[in-house]
Amino acid sequence: MPTGALAEEPSPTAPASEAIPTRPRTDAELLEEALQDENTIVVWGAREKRVYDRDTPLRLTGEELRKRGVGNVAEALDLLPEVYVRAAGRGGRQIDIRGARKGSVKILLDGIAIGDPYYGNIDLSAIPVTDIEQIRVSAPPASPIDGPGGPGGVIEIITTDAIGKNSVRARMTGGSLPSAEASVTGRATLMPNLAARVSASVVIGEGDYEFIEDGQSTFLSEDKQQSVGTVRIEYRKGERRFVTDIWTQQVAFVVPPARDGTMNILAIEGESQGRLGLGYDDIVLGTRIAARARYHLLSRDSTYYEDPGLRTVAQDESLSADRAGLALLANRPIGKRLFLIGSANFQTDHADVDGFDAQQTEGRATIVQAASEVQYKRKQLTARAAGGVAVPLGLGADPWPEFKLSIAYKPAKMIELRATGAHKGRTPTLRERYRLDIGNKSLGPEKALFAELGTSIMPAPEVKVGLSGYVRRTNGLIRFDSEQRSLINTEDLDIRGLEATVEAQIPGGIRAGASYAYNKAHSEILGPDPLDFFPEHRATTWLGATRGRFGLTARLQYFGSQIDRSTTLEPRYLGQLTGRAQVTENYLLTLRAENISGQVYEQRVGVLAPGRTAFLSLQAEW
Repeated sequence: MPTGALAEEPSPTAPASEAIPTRPRTDAELLEEALQDENTIVVWGAREKRVYDRDTPLRLTGEELRKRGVGNVAEALDLLPEVYVRAAGRGGRQIDIRGARKGSVKILLDGIAIGDPYYGNIDLSAIPVTDIEQIRVSAPPASPIDGPGGPGGVIEIITTDAIGKNSVRARMTGGSLPSAEASVTGRATLMPNLAARVSASVVIGEGDYEFIEDGQSTFLSEDKQQSVGTVRIEYRKGERRFVTDIWTQQVAFVVPPARDGTMNILAIEGESQGRLGLGYDDIVLGTRIAARARYHLLSRDSTYYEDPGLRTVAQDESLSADRAGLALLANRPIGKRLFLIGSANFQTDHADVDGFDAQQTEGRATIVQAASEVQYKRKQLTARAAGGVAVPLGLGADPWPEFKLSIAYKPAKMIELRATGAHKGRTPTLRERYRLDIGNKSLGPEKALFAELGTSIMPAPEVKVGLSGYVRRTNGLIRFDSEQRSLINTEDLDIRGLEATVEAQIPGGIRAGASYAYNKAHSEILGPDPLDFFPEHRATTWLGATRGRFGLTARLQYFGSQIDRSTTLEPRYLGQLTGRAQVTENYLLTLRAENISGQVYEQRVGVLAPGRTAFLSLQAEW
């Protein structure tokens, strides 16, 4: 793959293709520039040019992440200013994009939409960095071409192909929580045109949760055990490509509880997931086509305990769920600059839930979508116009139209102007409709109307500045209503935001940058603070230096006050320091310290975040 100067921190501005040739560029910038050339087929891990050019700018490469000592996708996304990574209520790490939550953010893994069929969530910390080649992010809504959902943005994860040079990547990390994790990814050629990639990861967490009972401290172990395995088998001959992906996960842990013991303690006694994905790419009569099929199974047993000793059971929940999906896409060039794209998507989810005082429920949700898009590309101008219709089946909701329009124009080499408008919706997750205590079978879809204006400027080859403003109006926001004791659709929710970024390269291998985001949500019914975990102000500043085999990066993050269940969580400053040493050509050692000031703060009401922590990682590649 292309190589270049190491980015101490990923560029937080628009697509990396904006870089001026005289400015040293990151791996992501060099790769994105090559991808923009319609006459070039770029190879990264032997992967051919994408069937469909989504407007998801390349933000991070696997090579950059491994050099930074990043362990998984959740840690990688935490480097991006528009993405807020936080602890999820049922464990793992959850991401928000400009206030849009897990149900509204579309996550694509090698072009296939992922997320469990009941909660609509995926623990991104379970995708190890050894699997990753690219991460691409779009803060505006997904295109209708991408299928159902995604009104809050798109995260596109591209993994290492099976086709390519035989190789092995491995990573081991130990942390002071205490915790330990290891991952390995290897690929090998089985026969001409056929290859396999196999990966596995294991995470063990033994951190203690503290409770205060009658003035005395009691501790409970997280007791996390997580294992993930994937297999990819790939056949490629010319433009024709068949891919089979198999993914499995086993996990058990105790969810971070409130330290005053006012809420029941949730223990995930056992969760098993499996996913099968099938892909086919080809060119037929001058039209590039792609077909994707997937099937996802989830089984989860949860127990709520009344005491830190996990002796008194309050209630149990056992669920099984499955999802089947099919996506078809055709992309035909009309000349060198115009492209016509069409897609059709089908998805159906089913769940059985058993628990909560012997109650039972069952439900299914199905949605189909058809869409078309026109793309126009030239050196100074890129324009996309997409439209489609989403048709929910068996949900008591009417079909709705969707669209996305986006334009990027470069009046000069140093300036890019961008404009985006979209209307996108999502259906409720099975959890939102069928959860036994707060579910609501009559829930309707959420629909978001979105607009954004932005610019990227390079006043000098060593300096890059980005500025954007956006507004999102969501109709039918799904949230919990304390009076009805269930989830409901609310009226319009408005979110407005302004984001600014700057990065600079200083002689001597030094890079620096800063970002600031102002976000404000308002609802006529819900008031001026309608969203939990949505700080009005967020800021980051970082400084990195590279000298020979060694590198050092310092980062400081600020999160303004935020709401959790009508309680205000105080602002916090979090410092991070990362050092690395390229021990040999094949071995990289990194040491990362988090929350270096040791600040004590609540990540949720009554749930304290870990204090000062350190992680030592050894990475190898052969």
